[in-house]
Amino acid sequence: MSDLASERPWKTAAICLRMMAIFNALLLGYVHLLFAMSHPDYYTQAWPSFSRALSDADLTIYRWFAAAAAVSQVVGCAAVAYLHLRQARGTPIRGTLLAAALAWSLASALGIVHYLHMTIVVNSAMHMLLSYVFFFGMTIFVVADAASTATIRARIAPVHSSGLVRGAQGVAAGVVASGLVFLVTYFLKDAAWNPGPSQTQKVFV
Repeated sequence: MSDLASERPWKTAAICLRMMAIFNALLLGYVHLLFAMSHPDYYTQAWPSFSRALSDADLTIYRWFAAAAAVSQVVGCAAVAYLHLRQARGTPIRGTLLAAALAWSLASALGIVHYLHMTIVVNSAMHMLLSYVFFFGMTIFVVADAASTATIRARIAPVHSSGLVRGAQGVAAGVVASGLVFLVTYFLKDAAWNPGPSQTQKVFV
């Protein structure tokens, strides 16, 4: 097995996933900036969710950001899945690598779901359904990838002990922690006994 960092699919994935992060940041900033300009008083009571901010946005430019982010996710995640499939040939951890490839294939497909839920009319049943499919699908992906990566490191530590892999694990842990905060605040923000619903809502957003 060769080092991940030297593989062409990994380099392709690194570029695409960086682009995905950039375009997602651009579309979020664009939508919330427009909302803040048109609803300056809204923030005194709560912070707008992405769906709320999107409901008033001009989607012409936004759709290009969303499409670029989705394509980057599809290609980047597919490149990592391909890499794991290729590495699975004739290795003692073939099952783990195949599981990792399956997880990254799921993440690649969810790029399409992400684009659809960000561009379908907000406040519709389909928009909410796709939002939950994306959230729970990505949660499953992160948990599966973190588990498979930990197994790979335990079995072949000398090969996969690079700072790149350790950094990826740190990101995965951060994403899992963020997801847990999201779930907790999702329920707490509407709880009748919560003494600070406004603050909880802001953390949730």
